[in-house]
Amino acid sequence: MFQSSSSSAYRSAPSAGQTSAPSSDSTARSDALKSQGNVQFGKQDFQAALASYSQALNYTPRSAALYSNRSATYLQLGQLEQALADADRAVQCDPKWSKAYRRRGNVLEVLDRLDEAIDAYWEGRNNETDPAVKADLGRMIAAVERRIEERSEIRMHGDDSILSVNDAPAKLISREIDRRVSKGGKPGAWPPLCSAARRLWLADHQYTDALRQLSQFQKHELPAAANAPPGAFGISGPLQTLADLTSVAMEDFKVVYFGEGDLEKLQLCYMLEQQQRNAVGDSLNPVQTILEYNTRLENGASWDIIRPALQLSIRAAFMNGIIKDGFLEPRLPNGSTPAVEDFRRAVDLTEEARRVFANVPGHIRGRTLEKTFLRGLKIRLAESLIKLYNHTEPPTLTIIEEIKNIGDWLVASCESSPLPEVDPPNSPETAERYWDLYTPHWGYPRAMGHIFRGMAYMQLGLHWNRVQLDSRTGKKGPSTGNMRDLRVAAEEYAQGAAWLPDDDVDGTNALWMAVFCMVRRGAYYLGDLQLMRTMALHEQGLWGPWFGGDYIPAGHSGKLASGEALRQSEGADPETICSPLVEWGEGVEVDQDILGEVLMPYIGRALRTTEREGGGMLLLGKIVRGVWEERRKLGEPGVGGLWEGLPGRVRENWESVWATYEKERLEGRRGGGGVTESLDKISLAERLM
Repeated sequence: MFQSSSSSAYRSAPSAGQTSAPSSDSTARSDALKSQGNVQFGKQDFQAALASYSQALNYTPRSAALYSNRSATYLQLGQLEQALADADRAVQCDPKWSKAYRRRGNVLEVLDRLDEAIDAYWEGRNNETDPAVKADLGRMIAAVERRIEERSEIRMHGDDSILSVNDAPAKLISREIDRRVSKGGKPGAWPPLCSAARRLWLADHQYTDALRQLSQFQKHELPAAANAPPGAFGISGPLQTLADLTSVAMEDFKVVYFGEGDLEKLQLCYMLEQQQRNAVGDSLNPVQTILEYNTRLENGASWDIIRPALQLSIRAAFMNGIIKDGFLEPRLPNGSTPAVEDFRRAVDLTEEARRVFANVPGHIRGRTLEKTFLRGLKIRLAESLIKLYNHTEPPTLTIIEEIKNIGDWLVASCESSPLPEVDPPNSPETAERYWDLYTPHWGYPRAMGHIFRGMAYMQLGLHWNRVQLDSRTGKKGPSTGNMRDLRVAAEEYAQGAAWLPDDDVDGTNALWMAVFCMVRRGAYYLGDLQLMRTMALHEQGLWGPWFGGDYIPAGHSGKLASGEALRQSEGADPETICSPLVEWGEGVEVDQDILGEVLMPYIGRALRTTEREGGGMLLLGKIVRGVWEERRKLGEPGVGGLWEGLPGRVRENWESVWATYEKERLEGRRGGGGVTESLDKISLAERLM
């Protein structure tokens, strides 16, 4: 990897221990208590050591060493949250002391937050000059990586691949609510409004009720007096069941599960509703189906009769897609899958009905034809298309184009009508209803639209518009992604993540994908990468208790790419400009001379190219903070604290990056060269790591 910097290339030598300057008397008392605590710790008298270190901190409250020692003591006492808090304080007191990061990594390991532990060890290694200590930290990183790999192998091949419904995320959240209330917490205070945990919890409550309705469906023999043919049977059950099941699946697919016998009862539900509603089956295509309903209206049928039948046609197709989506079914002759075709049929039916019945008031034609419902249908279609794409060899461009078109539609749809048509949040009662509707019907679809666009542009940049960096001598060089497509992909993923709550697992995955596209494209600041990576790790700690810390695996492409980028930029300042990671083809020897010849002109061209053409400096933190500000202006609760919730050191690094970016943009407008000039002043020897 090549790097340049508009400031010094390496950090200054790290300090150790204290960063403040207390009086000599206070220092002497603190040192005595610290020594006393060390002796007590060595004798395993941890309570006494804890008291000694705490007293010492009264005299030198900015001592990183004391916080580190007290963190170790808390760890021995099993008080893990206090241990992590003190390790964080040690880092804050001396951000360049490697032992503080090492202590933090120790605690995170015990907390089973392994990705964050690796990140802490890497920070410590980057701040260390002693080769022996650096090597020791490297061994610690390798050991944690092995733990992650072993866990992934167990999860892949072990018996715990199918989790009990009782261990599903929403069930764990429900139990946490009960625990908080039992300890005196106010009911409804947690999960907070607009959080992913709240959305998941509410959806699970609705789904549990819908499954309870489904369990009431029964098949029974008809009495002989009914003159029924042999083998005939009747069905009983609540008719609203299918509508309730599909409505919940629309809001959050993660709560959908079927127990033993549920699919059989769902078939009874279909049969009963088909009989009662006289709905058009799937023998007609979507245009013919809507034409048939329109003909019935013209022949005198009322909307009270047509509406439930039309809703059944749409929702049955959608539910069929949900059931089939859980299985890798054989391909259809057109290369698609049954799940994709069912979701597509539900979308086509809805769009054709909205077109034909555009002049019918919404309260008459029903919720199934609302734009919010169509958004949910399109999200599920795009997700099934991504699954199809990932299992198609070779991948096809038509699938990518359809995914991108869905993303474009979702973003445009939410931008044109971004707010719920309900009472504004002027009171606690209306606020709760307003934001509980906003989150699944506006915020989530908008985020997913950006994420789908990000996925499409990433594939375009990596597979269809890839750039070959061959040498002028005729030798084969490496390949890299198309700078324009990868820039758009990184920005779309970042916007998608920013529109989701910070405890949303989909948002964290989008952050890692943004990081992957950023690293593959190049022309970004190291401090911006550190910010995005820290955000992803921070969010993982929020949803990890419900999904498991390794729900997004250690082998995720974004995690691997960011780790490689950080390793190759070890010791650099936040303002360092990073070049892209490249790929060498099979059988092509990795040649550093060729790399030096072709990569620097490429990144220079990227920086000189205008942003509308995909060039310039990529700054994802600016995009994320811009979306947060837009959400804050909408009045969304809790958004204001997202930036402040990140570690101060990372925020300060990014602020310096932002100042550099603004300065160089201004110099560029004045003809001073800006980023390009600073890049040209650095020799290849200084850039090569």
